[in-house]
Amino acid sequence: NIFTKLNTLKGIVIGEAMIDQYSFCEPVNKSGKDPMLVFKDLFLKSYLGGSLAIANHISKFIKKVSILTSIGDKSKFKKFIIDNLSKNINLKLISKSNSDTILKKRYIDFITNTKVFGLYKIDERKFDQKHETKFQNTINNSIKKFNFVILSDYGHGLISDKVAKIITKKSNFLIVNCQINSFNVGYHRLSKYKNFDCLIANENELRSDSREQYLEIERLIIRRSEDLKVNFLIVTRGKDGAIFYSRKNKSFYYAPAFTKVALDKIGAGDTMMALLAPLLYLKLDPDFILLVASLAGSYSVGNYANSKILDKHKILKDLQHILD
Repeated sequence: NIFTKLNTLKGIVIGEAMIDQYSFCEPVNKSGKDPMLVFKDLFLKSYLGGSLAIANHISKFIKKVSILTSIGDKSKFKKFIIDNLSKNINLKLISKSNSDTILKKRYIDFITNTKVFGLYKIDERKFDQKHETKFQNTINNSIKKFNFVILSDYGHGLISDKVAKIITKKSNFLIVNCQINSFNVGYHRLSKYKNFDCLIANENELRSDSREQYLEIERLIIRRSEDLKVNFLIVTRGKDGAIFYSRKNKSFYYAPAFTKVALDKIGAGDTMMALLAPLLYLKLDPDFILLVASLAGSYSVGNYANSKILDKHKILKDLQHILD
């Protein structure tokens, strides 16, 4: 009944579009001329990442999904994006002038599945005034039409402070992931967002943003919830599972990690967000919400990046097994 009700909702995903490329290779030997390891190139796989992946996941549970994002006007990936998005997704693209679409390429040792090296192509410039105005107008004119908004801010220049304020003010229900990564560490901050519904972050992001290395995690969660005036704060902790905190009820809820071996952690938080937003909007039991979202995240870490879209039937089957 819950999953049937989800299908009647309307949601929008806002955030950077990106392509995750995995170049599989195998080590050969040390170079004869330079102090470096030589690899043999085997094959390349490309997957939708960022906001594109979130939209794909949620499209399997909700009939009407929109995505508002940006790609570079020099992008060679536009057709790839359109071909690999679910057909029930309404794609709203704003091109970024003189730019490429964000590309995150990782080199993988095919034998051990170890990431050897990352090579990212990211234009961190913000929109020019023309495109910034278009982006703001599109949000202003459409955001109220949606039951919930998923905002995935990867800190690569798409979401300005003004856009962040518009979204937090006008959303009916807003869940935010304000990711701290290798490109934005020291510049990006969770406090960019205040007075909204839900924040999801991993423990390292929360500690880094708070400058708190040793404080008990529950005390830190309470403190940051009050600082940001966020109703729900969900912290993922890798092998230690996830913690859900309700500021209104002053209650904690816990879920274990449902997988013991993680092939790839990329995309796990995106997968959780896709289900957290509509389930929280329906004001369901927090234990149930965290259980479903954690199951979704566990499926993600068993695959490379977002190569597999969430399967509603698998989640229902696993829930039946767990709850019976």
